[in-house]
Amino acid sequence: MRRLYNMRGGRGQERNSLRQIVQSDPELFLSLFPVTLCTPEVASILFRGARNLFDLVIFDEASQIRVEDVFTGLLKGRTVVIAGDRHQMPPSNWFEADTDDRLTTALSDSVTDVLAEQALHAESILDFAIQHRYFGDTHLTYHYRSEHSDLIAFSNAAFYGNLKPMALNHIQQPFGFHAVNGLYGGQTNEQEAMAVVKWLLSVEPNEQDELPSIGVATLNLKQRDLILKLLMRERRLSYEANTTIARLEEAGLFIRNLENIQGDERDIIVLSTTFGVNEEGLFSRHFGKLGTRAGYRLLNVLVTRARTHIHVFSSFPDGALQEHAALLTEKRGNWGSGLIFAYIEFVRRKAAGESVDSLLALLSSLREDAGEEIVVEFDKSRQTLVSMLIQQADSDSDYYIGASLAGIVVDVHNHASSYHLCFGAGIVSGDNLVQALHRLSYLEKQGVEVLELG
Repeated sequence: MRRLYNMRGGRGQERNSLRQIVQSDPELFLSLFPVTLCTPEVASILFRGARNLFDLVIFDEASQIRVEDVFTGLLKGRTVVIAGDRHQMPPSNWFEADTDDRLTTALSDSVTDVLAEQALHAESILDFAIQHRYFGDTHLTYHYRSEHSDLIAFSNAAFYGNLKPMALNHIQQPFGFHAVNGLYGGQTNEQEAMAVVKWLLSVEPNEQDELPSIGVATLNLKQRDLILKLLMRERRLSYEANTTIARLEEAGLFIRNLENIQGDERDIIVLSTTFGVNEEGLFSRHFGKLGTRAGYRLLNVLVTRARTHIHVFSSFPDGALQEHAALLTEKRGNWGSGLIFAYIEFVRRKAAGESVDSLLALLSSLREDAGEEIVVEFDKSRQTLVSMLIQQADSDSDYYIGASLAGIVVDVHNHASSYHLCFGAGIVSGDNLVQALHRLSYLEKQGVEVLELG
């Protein structure tokens, strides 16, 4: 045992690699380490030739995993869970050539051949599982990241339809729109980059002297490099700037192009839209992969990274933004330049306090996945009872009655405290005991005080 696992006391022995340790006695290894976290490639090496070795195998971020990289891993679990979001990033090779140089197979009635055909033409292991009738579907209906429901509203209307935000904040403004109107040339926008840097240097700590975590996303690599260059210049010129940037980095600051932000989240996401009119006054509408049929996933990843705020720095002409409805209707879908214009216009309107109802209604009408809209209704008799209880409490606070929290109605919420009035065992129509306990447990974790009445 000591010799196999390279434990202390085994001097003079050649050390065993992890692969040698596992393959010498897989059952012993799993009894010591029942949970193994590794990439699909490492799993294929460590557990080579093994079948049904694990009770459960989970593939996370499955939309980014190619079938050929993970297929053998499917054989290593008695139960396989493939978790992913087909509205988010595809495998990294999707950004390479559009040609398909994979092998093709002839038509066949054989089940094995049909599966092989599906695997060869599936974009990802998630895509393969969706096509495969032996995989069941379970859809996530809660959006856990955003602390304001408006931060998920655009993606909910355009792509999902039925996500329930877990936010109770109804006052805070989560959007900032900065009209820079800079010139675009050489695949960069210097005025916009300078505006982003200036804004970063102006970020102030909270009451606990903590800075928020911030992620900056650009629409191309050269704009990202320009922002990094300008930040380095500021650090050299100013001690205060150097200190601020160092603190932002400690809090989690990143600056990346759009293709490299999936899997991350930050308190604040900053978008530099980069493109604008050139010196001749012309505005190009060619956004590369972002403007293609599947490019909407890039935008969706970006707009769902923020916990509290999104700031958009834009040089897009106002006239172009107003074209979003015509462009989306023409393509009969939520993709292309029309979707990009729609999102920037959405942020502009929200930041200005204008209505976005018509914009969201258009996106919902063009959504391909007809997810059922979740409408949380507040029972009238319950509202009357809650109002009476508040009046008898003689409270001076302004309360919001019937706030929605992840599809759950919170009876009383005043942005400082929240109360859910629970009658009897707290089981409502259509609930089972597990659902009721989960609901009450979730409310308490979110700081909602559950009051048992009766």
